Amino acid sequence: SKAIRNGIRIHDLLNFDVFEKKLRALADDTRKRFGDAFEYDVEGEVALYRELAAEFAPYVADSVAILHEEERSASRILIEGANA
Repeated sequence: SKAIRNGIRIHDLLNFDVFEKKLRALADDTRKRFGDAFEYDVEGEVALYRELAAEFAPYVADSVAILHEEERSASRILIEGANA
């Protein structure tokens, strides 16, 4: 959840072992809270995201490092307000 910051972030896909551990933990936690009403194919999702991880990797970067470099280069930087 957003409040306890236990979600998955896109950068977790770059270290798939971390991603898989987090996904399984989230699914287990949700299953404990909702019981049999929670139907979720964890194995299927892991397999799907294992394929997607390689596809997404070129689009994931350390934006803090990029912004610092651009700041040093005197670039103009526009930051969206909700996430600033």
